[in-house]
Amino acid sequence: MIHILTVFLLVPFILLTALFFIGDYRQKINDFLVIMEIHYAMSLAFIQTYPVLRIEIPTFKILLLLKEANSKGLTKLELSEQISESEMFRDRVMDLSNDDLISYNDGIIGLKPLGRFLAQIFYHYRRLLGFSPGGG
Repeated sequence: MIHILTVFLLVPFILLTALFFIGDYRQKINDFLVIMEIHYAMSLAFIQTYPVLRIEIPTFKILLLLKEANSKGLTKLELSEQISESEMFRDRVMDLSNDDLISYNDGIIGLKPLGRFLAQIFYHYRRLLGFSPGGG
């Protein structure tokens, strides 16, 4: 995840700032600011949706399985046979670990500083929206 932030936020900032000072954009500061705002809006939209597109969302998996079953449908037992909760949990923990958000030492899972920072953001965002902080 840090690579995505670097590519979409840090590198363009450096390049666009250099272009601003090297080029003749100082005369057109409003145009330059609009370009920066559009870039960051599009980058942040991509960064927010990228993790969702990368993982297998249980709801979407259920919908896909039901679509493949066509009109005959599936029983709860058939669905649970095709969707393993432990596998989904393990995959999410692996994603969090790969993104350097959690640590896993001696069977204990803990938050790393970036994970703690993101957890605080989500906590306050959910409170702002009126949702319970621990809900999903």
